Amino acid sequence: MLSEHKPLILLGGSFDPIHLGHERLLSSVREYFDSADAALVPAYQNPLKAHAPSSNEDRLAMVQMVARRCQFDVLTLELDRKGASYTVDTLAQLRQSHGPNRPILWCMGADSIAQFTQWRAWQQIIQLVHLVVVNRPGFTGEISQLVQQQLLLGEQSIKQLSSSPFGALAQVAMTDVDLSSTEIREAVKSGQPLGKLVSDDVAAYIKQHQLYI
Repeated sequence: MLSEHKPLILLGGSFDPIHLGHERLLSSVREYFDSADAALVPAYQNPLKAHAPSSNEDRLAMVQMVARRCQFDVLTLELDRKGASYTVDTLAQLRQSHGPNRPILWCMGADSIAQFTQWRAWQQIIQLVHLVVVNRPGFTGEISQLVQQQLLLGEQSIKQLSSSPFGALAQVAMTDVDLSSTEIREAVKSGQPLGKLVSDDVAAYIKQHQLYI
């Protein structure tokens, strides 16, 4: 059961498949706080991408394996809702469930923040949660002036995000998160080893169920 008092850290995505970059990103952000809940939010259909190559059942099974091992929660709101998965709808539902005062952090990569103004009702999103932008070391994501102007609390350090429920943005640098699910699917097709891309349990699941071949 998710606590009503800890920050809630969220990572959404198609997770097709979930890879080591996803695991490390969510674990690393959680480590900035003395106590926080972390949850994966698998999408039913990303409106900015083509349909997922594997089934919802397979994607969810892989996410659940990782979640058990890493002590993450899995929120299936988007899978249950079906249709195009708009982040604003998910976050509005979570904000209603967790109340107005709980800090909620939505994690995203530098590529996602670059496209953020293309997201549905992006202005509403930053009135629901904080944004955490994860960059490679030595790289700072380019935040559009339009987004910066709409942030109620502006840019802060990540630890400051626990003191308010929403409205700020923090950038953090992390190693070994620059992976892509597309890269992994291509590796499977070409028969390359997956040891540095996905965890052993996910690699075994992909092999057992003959995904991406």
